[in-house]
Amino acid sequence: MKFFVTGATGFLGTGLVNELVARGHQIHFLSRNPLKVNYFKNKNVRFFLGDVLDIVRIEKAMTGCDYVFHMAGCVKACAKKPDTFYKINVLGTKNVLKTARKLSIKKIIITSTAGIFGPSTDCIITETTIRNIDFFNEYEKTKSQAEEIALEYARKGQNIVIVYPTRVYGPGPMTESNWTTLLIKQYSEGKWRLLPGNGSKIGNYVYIDDVVQGHILAMEKGKSGEKFILGGSNASYSDIICTIDNIQERKHRIIKVPIFLVFTLTWIQVIVSNLFGKPPQVTSGWVKKSLNDWNTSNEKAMQVLGYKPINLETGIKKTLNWLNNLN
Repeated sequence: MKFFVTGATGFLGTGLVNELVARGHQIHFLSRNPLKVNYFKNKNVRFFLGDVLDIVRIEKAMTGCDYVFHMAGCVKACAKKPDTFYKINVLGTKNVLKTARKLSIKKIIITSTAGIFGPSTDCIITETTIRNIDFFNEYEKTKSQAEEIALEYARKGQNIVIVYPTRVYGPGPMTESNWTTLLIKQYSEGKWRLLPGNGSKIGNYVYIDDVVQGHILAMEKGKSGEKFILGGSNASYSDIICTIDNIQERKHRIIKVPIFLVFTLTWIQVIVSNLFGKPPQVTSGWVKKSLNDWNTSNEKAMQVLGYKPINLETGIKKTLNWLNNLN
């Protein structure tokens, strides 16, 4: 089969393309960078110059394909231009879906984020959870808007399934969406010392290979208009640290930083970034997000798709082995 993949050179995209190629499929991918032409170095992977804001180039790259994985997105704490998130995440999704309808694409998998459902304030997060608080950042907000567009296209007859990864980690490019792996790397090397708050807040962490398999299962088994959370283990920062300690059989000293001090450092970073014209690495919205629990359920994906994520210890062990091989 032939697939068109957006965001193919990102953290998740790279893993998906490599798996599809290993299964003998052909891939068309779109990138703004002409240096990416030989990124995958495989005769079954074809590069097209462009991005999701250029509908003409999207059509050129998508032509001849049977299926689409739309994974491209702006995954940053902050952007220089305020409308960057909206353009890439919302208008980009609309361009891909509009082109897919024109070319009669058989099925489209949209990659969203489990963050749009909001924190687990009252109960565990599922695909039916209704968010009852404001979004913490533009990434979540625009991903939610993109979801609404995708569901509208599905109601009009397009075969669209939406998947919602949680916090993905594991082997792959060290992009902003792979920050958990960077955390694992830095702590395991004794370079990450600061823990915001008391480290007890829960997030859901999933190994990249599981998310890749979840995307493929959604393509194979998901019905149009369905939603699937692709998560792994519910764990705190302290749980991650303890897991690394147990695997490595040694501990590194951690300093717990009061939240008020974290906010102060964030505000200082924003002021400095405004002075020098560079977006900050973290914003107060992302800090506020970290003050909540994000207990998440994979039950639907496991029952309907046959999704089987590995546990946190196994995933971190695989990640540490990969990092050690890099070193």
